[in-house]
Amino acid sequence: MEKNYPRIHAILMDLLNRKEVTMAALCIQHNVSDRTIRNELSIIKQILQDYGLRLYKKKDGGYSIQSEHEQAEQHIQQLKKEIEEDIAKGLPQSQNSRIIFILQKLLLSNEYIKTIDIADEMFISKSTITCDIREIKKILAKYSLQLISKSHHGMRVIGKEEKIRECVIDYGLIDKTIFTPGESYDTWSLVLHDHDYEEIKTIVIQAFRKYDFHIYDEFISSIVTHVYLACKRIQSSCLIEDNFFEERNDYQKELQLARDIAACIEEKLHIVFPSSEIHHIHFHIIGKRTHRLDTAAYDERLKQLVEKIMEMASYTYGYNFMSDTVLQNDLLTHLQAVQERLNVGSRLRNPLIDEIKSKFPLAYEIAISSFKNNWNWLCTVSEDEISYIAVHFAASLKRMQEQMKPKCKNILLVCASGIGISRLLEATLQQYFQKRISLQVSEFKYHEDMIPFSEYDLILTTVQLQNPAKNVMVIPTILTKRELDKIESFLFKENKSNFSVDDLFHKELFYLYDTLNKEELLSKMCSHLLDLHYVAGNYYDAVLEREKYSSTYIGNHIAIPHAVFPLAKKTTISICIMRNPVRWDNEHEIRLVFLLSIKFSDSRYMSDLYNLFAEMVENSELAHKCIACTSYDEIIQLLRYYSSSKS
Repeated sequence: MEKNYPRIHAILMDLLNRKEVTMAALCIQHNVSDRTIRNELSIIKQILQDYGLRLYKKKDGGYSIQSEHEQAEQHIQQLKKEIEEDIAKGLPQSQNSRIIFILQKLLLSNEYIKTIDIADEMFISKSTITCDIREIKKILAKYSLQLISKSHHGMRVIGKEEKIRECVIDYGLIDKTIFTPGESYDTWSLVLHDHDYEEIKTIVIQAFRKYDFHIYDEFISSIVTHVYLACKRIQSSCLIEDNFFEERNDYQKELQLARDIAACIEEKLHIVFPSSEIHHIHFHIIGKRTHRLDTAAYDERLKQLVEKIMEMASYTYGYNFMSDTVLQNDLLTHLQAVQERLNVGSRLRNPLIDEIKSKFPLAYEIAISSFKNNWNWLCTVSEDEISYIAVHFAASLKRMQEQMKPKCKNILLVCASGIGISRLLEATLQQYFQKRISLQVSEFKYHEDMIPFSEYDLILTTVQLQNPAKNVMVIPTILTKRELDKIESFLFKENKSNFSVDDLFHKELFYLYDTLNKEELLSKMCSHLLDLHYVAGNYYDAVLEREKYSSTYIGNHIAIPHAVFPLAKKTTISICIMRNPVRWDNEHEIRLVFLLSIKFSDSRYMSDLYNLFAEMVENSELAHKCIACTSYDEIIQLLRYYSSSKS
């Protein structure tokens, strides 16, 4: 194979490694339309012919690779080997990775770079790289950076140095080794485990210890990365402007720490830090320091803000956050640091933001909705900050769940049917309930009046007792699933979830569309809700407003849009499956939409509902099955099964 076709490689490997693959599965796996897959399959047919293989389409729509050639298996292995060799070259295998590849080359080079050179290097067409450059310009615009072109020279990025570095850090360009070892490039290599990086890391850690400066390990790593990047940019004569950060009298300890770090680097690596670069280190130290103050030492306005946030979260979602003193102290600590970062114009990047949004969607939503009306004195807070705050709510929810866990129940089993039946019943109960019960067995060798009824949560007996106590249950000698469920219901009824898929999803609110953009899709779904009197009149605007705060994409091509504040008249969830991907935000396309319309009084559904969404993000098979559904009955059956299995 002479060229590198990333998606074709991936589809080929799917076909080579599996006996049969359906068109629907390929569309979902690669997030493209069936038309695109058919185009790719026509190219794959030609490739297979060169290896004595053919692509066979079955009547049920499945595709497989077949051959009657004696050396068919040898040819398949040879094809696999060549594909793996192409992938191992380290060239980008998707549009996102191509964008990162090109972005790194552009941001870290002082010279012009020709489009044709990049296209040749990645084995892609001019039209493909033109499309990638269009996306790169959108990214650069967020940092007030421009991509300029010059005839016969190529293109380069211009803008403020601090913004270039911010983009490099945000997109992880310093964390990724995109280039293959042994190859030479005009841009300097960003390999974090080189000698300079390890030396800088040692210098920074020792400086923090010297000043007894408390900071989390992840923030230490962030500062090391910033200093490392500064060193390389200084060596390339790319300096921060003198007026970037104004020196302040109230952060003198942090300034001295920054000066010490710069002095040590100059001594050991012979890199001279001008005053503007020292202030840049100072700036990052202030934004990442950890606060552990007495509750009384916090600003009164900060205490009032935290109280309002916890009150709003408790009121809106029905959880008793107000009594969680750990959450209160953690929010005070975190918001003190947020306030300082906002004061100096610093940003805190959260590398786990996507994982937090997908694994803790309820906590993230609580953070968004509880803070949106309380930031007037703190200005605008980024998604990174909100996601860190969501972690504190997630921890609080976990603590509540732990407290709500059913305590181990004390059970007495009274069996007068012999030791064999007694042992069988004991084993059946222990296997079903495991650590949820503490079981004692009596063979009814003593009088009933000797049984301490009040000491047990439940007394199971194979014979009728004279005592009519409420905690006595007569059971058969052989327990079926029905009897076990009855016992469980009696013991743990207070912990049973009220969540039911059929309460929330309705056939009249199921949609299957071919091609729509995000706004068209939301408009159609919201208008239908309005027509059926599920929501108030300004619901569509409230849904769009929520999207401004943060994307409602949660992973696995799924989005869960909803209003920024409760506007539902009746609680329901609309479902839409898109045959073709929809661009949801700058980075993600979706195929499955759950439009949430939850009445304020129905907040009890939220925890189980978001647990179901988290399951769909964790379980790719479930997500793919849902996206492949072609009817309401099909998808609702899946959701019923998975929600009941988790309850």
